[in-house]
Amino acid sequence: MTPHKSAVSSKIRLHKILHTLLENVDPVSLEHPNLNHYRLWRSVKYEEVYPNDYDTPDDVYHGMHRYFEFYNHQRPHQALDYRTTAEVRQGHRPVTKT
Repeated sequence: MTPHKSAVSSKIRLHKILHTLLENVDPVSLEHPNLNHYRLWRSVKYEEVYPNDYDTPDDVYHGMHRYFEFYNHQRPHQALDYRTTAEVRQGHRPVTKT
């Protein structure tokens, strides 16, 4: 097997593993569905995993680390009154009731 074919098959295996892990996060199949958990993994899939082309498990680790830093500290969340999770944890801007 040439290095190119080996790299391609590794990439395919990595993609299949990620796909399997992320597709198994399904609130319908959980005994006690957790909608926030589902929404988080849906965001991870569509904002980080699908748009990126990971070559190695290290790429996955670093991509996820970068994404969760963004998710917690920069990305506003509608359910949190457009605050970041870090702001909520630090007690900034209380949620307004509508």
